[in-house]
Amino acid sequence: MFRRVPVRTVVVGGGLLGLSTAFYLAREGHQVTVLEAGSRLGGLATDVEVAGVAVDRFYHCILNADDHLLGLIDIAGLSDQLRMVPVKAGFLRDGKVHSISSPLDILRFPPLNPIDRARLVWSLLACRRVKDWHDLEQVDVETWLRGLSGDKVWETVWKPLLSAKFDGNFTRTPATYIWSRTVRMTDTRSAGGAKELAGHLVGGYRVLAERLAEMIRDLGGAVLVDHPVDRLVTEAGRISAVTSAGATFLCDSAVLTTPLPLAAQLLAERDSHGVEEASRTEAIADYTRAVREVQGYLGVVCLLLMLRRPLSQYYTLYLAEERLPFTAVIESTNLIDPKYVGGRHLVYLPKYVDPDSEIFAKSDDEIRDWFLRELRTLHPDLLDEEIVAAPVFRARHVEPLHPLGSLGSIPPMQTPVEGLWLGSTKHFYPRLNNGDAVTRLGAELAAAAHAWSRNAVAMERVSA
Repeated sequence: MFRRVPVRTVVVGGGLLGLSTAFYLAREGHQVTVLEAGSRLGGLATDVEVAGVAVDRFYHCILNADDHLLGLIDIAGLSDQLRMVPVKAGFLRDGKVHSISSPLDILRFPPLNPIDRARLVWSLLACRRVKDWHDLEQVDVETWLRGLSGDKVWETVWKPLLSAKFDGNFTRTPATYIWSRTVRMTDTRSAGGAKELAGHLVGGYRVLAERLAEMIRDLGGAVLVDHPVDRLVTEAGRISAVTSAGATFLCDSAVLTTPLPLAAQLLAERDSHGVEEASRTEAIADYTRAVREVQGYLGVVCLLLMLRRPLSQYYTLYLAEERLPFTAVIESTNLIDPKYVGGRHLVYLPKYVDPDSEIFAKSDDEIRDWFLRELRTLHPDLLDEEIVAAPVFRARHVEPLHPLGSLGSIPPMQTPVEGLWLGSTKHFYPRLNNGDAVTRLGAELAAAAHAWSRNAVAMERVSA
């Protein structure tokens, strides 16, 4: 007679990806331990205290199209903390701001003539008509958009937006990028289609991270901060333990949700015991090399302005002027009621750059002065005394890049180390980096690891 016992699973990383993976595994009966290197949960979604107010380090929003994220929020019992509100978007071109908040705005878009406006609308509709994104994987974004929109729309709209987003280097970007982004963004419309809706959780993603940790603990798991992982331990090619902060966590399976460079290091430096088949050793070495060689990320440098007044009516102001150093102007308190952030107004000025960009060598004061000087070309009436705080935040690996035809270079989530799984922002493809993609990948990782464990672990550890 046999009885089933919990599968011991260690999840490395306490960001939203690690926490969602751990929650789904715990719900399937796994005995889960989450190890987070930092002192706080949430990863890039963590908040910080600015002038005595908790605010997001980087801006986030939730859209109607984010079905999986919205479902997880509901499971977590946080739907009453979700706020979906109409937002407006603007487009800066030749020193003038034009509203692009509705289909009618686009049909009236002054920088284009009526024929080109129609071609712009057609290009948006064409994205939604694509049924198989694989057809776009080998087509560069410029070729595809020029074909749909024509040269005028490309030069006026698409080229400056892509240049701002990709730090001027978008020539190897596949058309899947604009397809994925357009489909998600056009799903933000209200039921009548006239208003663009976006949402947020009161308290930000920190609330979701804390609730996921609470649910994991309620299901018998553990969530530990200040636990950087030192070593993976394998026995005959199979994961058997993870060491962290002087402790050894025995496990039957493990999931890495760390940045890929750290994952490659952990794989390369694993503590191997027992007799391992030569073919497995070779496969692990090849996989480790593939993980290490994965390249292509955008970093971000972001100035957050906490103001005493609003700047504009727009949540997002897209910029089609190369002179401006930031990618867009995100006035998040046109989405989040200022009452949730101490009555202040929050403006994010992000600049997406290559991780090795010289901008990372600039001091916070240099970036602050530079960005504020250029922002005042748009808002010359912004006074120093209206700025409560202006912190600068940085991250070198934020947005994964996927050059043309790179799908096959993404290492599979199941590693050659038996029982070890790997999930990263690279595995979102063709989805973009957002809360829905993160939690959806967490569910996929958990489902794959659980399916494997049912056959490979559970009955093996059972006693009569």
